[in-house]
Amino acid sequence: MSSFRPAWLPILFVITAVLCCLRPASVRAGASSSTSRGRYTGAAKLGGDGTEPGMVNSRHEDMQRLSEVAPSSPQLPAELSIFNSPNIVMEPAIRVLPSKLHNLGFRHATVTFHDSKYANLNRIEDLVLTQMKSNPDRKQFMPIFSGSAMKTYAMPLDHSAVARWPNSVGRVAGKDDVSKAAILSVYDSGELAGMGRSIRLYGIVKIKNANTLHQPSSQAEQLMHNVPEMLRL
Repeated sequence: MSSFRPAWLPILFVITAVLCCLRPASVRAGASSSTSRGRYTGAAKLGGDGTEPGMVNSRHEDMQRLSEVAPSSPQLPAELSIFNSPNIVMEPAIRVLPSKLHNLGFRHATVTFHDSKYANLNRIEDLVLTQMKSNPDRKQFMPIFSGSAMKTYAMPLDHSAVARWPNSVGRVAGKDDVSKAAILSVYDSGELAGMGRSIRLYGIVKIKNANTLHQPSSQAEQLMHNVPEMLRL
């Protein structure tokens, strides 16, 4: 007896074979699409510069912490440094300072060397710094030399409850017609995001015929600097 085979059966076989061949391709295509979507999704999580948000936030926090630590204006150092080498500043400062004093109204002022010994400067370093800190707005710094990287000043030494000068300093603030001034320079210490300053103490000069130098007139103050102005480079 002959078996009956429907006419559409060969067609079914062909369709089934085609579907079997296409299925792996579809799976592979789906995997590729999924991988592609994964790449796009990962890229969407990156910042515009290709960094992850956590890295961006970390850098932002670091910058914020730095801005919080760094002062907004130059600061006085915790201590002064003492120039313990052949002194090349005192002599030219002594030559220039009389003309600066004349401009302040002290026409007959004279300047001579007093002291630059390391041991003596070491004893007064904290007293000089204390005088600066006690009244930062006080105009007490006479500019001698000025440059983009360093400025040199003369600061008249004053009598106060906190500044008990040792015998090596002697008379100050116009006593017996004698005043004394510290010769010092300020420069960038390279710290605190450019706001740190170092101050170097070179020595002490003796000034005569300038008895009110520690209490200058308002006109003389216009030619002198306070602490913020002194620290500004």
